[in-house]
Amino acid sequence: MTYVMVLSETCNVAGATYTVNDIYWNDLRLYFGNGSDPSKATQGRKYVNNTPDPLAASGPYVQIANEDHIDEHFDGKVYINVYAGNTSSAKQIFGKTQNAWDIQYLADHWDSDRRFEGLITAVVQVNYDSEKGFTGLPTLTFKIKNSVDNPAAVLADYMTSDRYGCNIPLANINSSALAAFESFCNESGPYIDILRRVHLLLLQMSDNLQRVFGYHLQHIHYLQRVIYHQMLLFVNLRHAMPHHLQMFEILQRAQHMSWHL
Repeated sequence: MTYVMVLSETCNVAGATYTVNDIYWNDLRLYFGNGSDPSKATQGRKYVNNTPDPLAASGPYVQIANEDHIDEHFDGKVYINVYAGNTSSAKQIFGKTQNAWDIQYLADHWDSDRRFEGLITAVVQVNYDSEKGFTGLPTLTFKIKNSVDNPAAVLADYMTSDRYGCNIPLANINSSALAAFESFCNESGPYIDILRRVHLLLLQMSDNLQRVFGYHLQHIHYLQRVIYHQMLLFVNLRHAMPHHLQMFEILQRAQHMSWHL
């Protein structure tokens, strides 16, 4: 049984990279070590009686000593490959290096014309075994990290994307103010936590953003208001962030537009 699934879209930020931090099969964290094939899951692991260690390193090829439940039935039953951008080997971010269309059982049904451009895609192979419980696809969870961590870059991506954002023309964005805000976000200092909070807020709101902005661009005012009040929880912006007015100038400009998606 071979499944091809789209996990998300890739962003439009130049140079963005993606990393698979962990993959879960129902509530079991999959371990892909102990073999020559990096796409082959060999164990399912989880905490049962032990307390999770928040400082313990994790990852698909890492065994966490404190995980006290280990399921060895996965060996030879589950294979996973993940791609970001398209399904060629050049864009593979996890698993055995190969084009998705060359994977066993897909080669006869798929070709290089089906590249899933602009998407993060997983190919999951399950070898049927009813005795061990491998009869189909379970609930799979992929923890994938995007390298873009500058809040201004995230904001700009949402504002300009024609696939998942507001599709605001670049001509209608104050590029110098945005560049100043991005530079400020790259600085280190006591207020960097504020910016990280904005970044996390944008990520958590991703689903809502797509729904809200799908109707009318004037609803960007909602984003402006939420971000502003989140920042106020931390510090008086007028004294702490000299570039905050420039950022809101960008948002104000977008707020008064009447473009329809």
